Formats: sequence, C-alpha cells, structure tokens
Amino acid sequence: MTKKDFKEQALNNVYTSTGKRINAFFFGYKDHTWKFMAWCDTKDANKQELFNLMYKWCINEIELPWWVNYKIAETDEQRFKIPLSLR
Repeated sequence: MTKKDFKEQALNNVYTSTGKRINAFFFGYKDHTWKFMAWCDTKDANKQELFNLMYKWCINEIELPWWVNYKIAETDEQRFKIPLSLR
C-alpha cells in the first residue's frame, strides 16, 4: 500500500485536555470500528511525524518508539470505536 492510499484511509484526531494536546491516528476502518490506533503528545511528535510512524508500523511492521501509545485489534471482535477522550 502506498503512503497516499494509507493517508486516504487513515483518520487523524486531536485531543485537548488541561493544556495538553494529543495527536491520534486511526487506521483499518470496518463496520464503524477501527483496527489500529496510535497517539502521542504533540510535544513528542507533530501530526506528520506521527503519521509517518503509524504508516511504518502498520505497513512495515516496525516497533513504535516508547513515547507513542498504541492499540491494535488482533481479531474483528476486538475492534474498537474512536474514544471520546484520551488521558
């Protein structure tokens, strides 16, 4: 999958809470649920940097840096909806 195709299928959200901003990317949409999610504080990576890490993680199966949080649904039953907040 090309980066352009990946970007068209990925969703980006920004969460703000008590002065903290968090970038989050979601990928693998199916039946109103997602398979992959990666998020981090905007101090650690901007939107483009996190997108590049997410792409490499999903497509090339690299390990994410320690400061990037993630969630993955191993099966269709474990798929998840977008959270209202990240803390």
